Amino acid sequence: MKRFIVLSILLLISICSFSQIKYLKGYFIDDNNKRIECFIKSTDPKNNPTEFDYKLTDNSERKIGNIKSIQEFGIEGIVKFIRATVQIDRSPWKLESLSKDKEPVWSEETLFLKVLIEGKASLYHFKEGSLDRFFYSVNNPAIVQLICKEYMISNSQSSFNNKFRQQLASELNYPETNMNELANLNYGKKALIKYFENYNNATGQTALKYGEDGSKDLIHLKLTPGISSTTLIFNNRTSSSPNSKFEFGTKLIPRIGIELEFVIPWHMKTWSVIFEPTFQYFNATSSVENSTSHVEYSSIDIPLGLRHNFSLKKDMKLFIDGFFFYNSPFLFKSTAFLSNSYYLSYKLFPSINMAFGVGIDYKRLSFETRYNTNRNLMLNDHNWKTGYTKLEFVLGIKVL
Repeated sequence: MKRFIVLSILLLISICSFSQIKYLKGYFIDDNNKRIECFIKSTDPKNNPTEFDYKLTDNSERKIGNIKSIQEFGIEGIVKFIRATVQIDRSPWKLESLSKDKEPVWSEETLFLKVLIEGKASLYHFKEGSLDRFFYSVNNPAIVQLICKEYMISNSQSSFNNKFRQQLASELNYPETNMNELANLNYGKKALIKYFENYNNATGQTALKYGEDGSKDLIHLKLTPGISSTTLIFNNRTSSSPNSKFEFGTKLIPRIGIELEFVIPWHMKTWSVIFEPTFQYFNATSSVENSTSHVEYSSIDIPLGLRHNFSLKKDMKLFIDGFFFYNSPFLFKSTAFLSNSYYLSYKLFPSINMAFGVGIDYKRLSFETRYNTNRNLMLNDHNWKTGYTKLEFVLGIKVL
């Protein structure tokens, strides 16, 4: 088992190292208006970049594209950036740094703006640390910042210059505009994307939406049958007698589960939260000096897990995950009959434990190897301690 843990750790390190250099199909447009197909490093930076890693072919050497020579780049179906020279207000939003000036303080900069909506009315985003700014254009003229600035009106009170609402009412007004809703519109990605989508739809224009749609493909359901190699040992803490240890050996037992995965809609959907109710049944006997002991343990565990995915190629990805098991699963007939002990029959009650796995996912199928750390099944009796470990081989069949 220790050898498996070491091998798993080495495998996880190699997977993580490999995943850091994964490139996805993309493109860029240089200053000569030449579009070049390439493979761009699959990152999801918190800040808008000034450069990006790319390869001309999947196996060629790594190169750097930067804002000085590239006017546009993107990864197909995921993200698009355009270079623009804009007036930007970098006024801070931290309370201790606010000024008393209501009006923006403009500076001209050349930036890579992230395209959110592209159409008759286009919406762009720029983020750098705590700085969060949105820009827009109508019928493709100059790109202008939507103005929202917090400023001090007294030593202890601040207010907002929400001129962006006037900008939208003036330049992106359409017959179905709800002025009351517009008057309360938030200066945030979700609210602004919705407004620009509504405007383009109302004006009969086709608009493209870039980035990942947080409302789609975020919940997955799998059947997870498999096999567990399970080992169980009972030890009496208070006795040194040869009959104080009961070994039930290692058994291959079936397991069946239902995995519910909630994908976190950030960081290119590489993280997800997992719930996996699982039923297992362990039934074994142990003979010591002509006396027989018996254990029967059946339960439904509901672990909470966190999973990270690494894309390999289309429809294939590697993943690692970790699970936490609370100490009160749904127990059924779970008792131990230990011969020559003070109490012959004991009710089993498990402790908390954890599990760690590595697997591969291809289309609607997945396969995972998962190691469960030791679980004490006699938590309710301090005279006893058990060694209950499992090595699981899990097949996943996606149904949703």
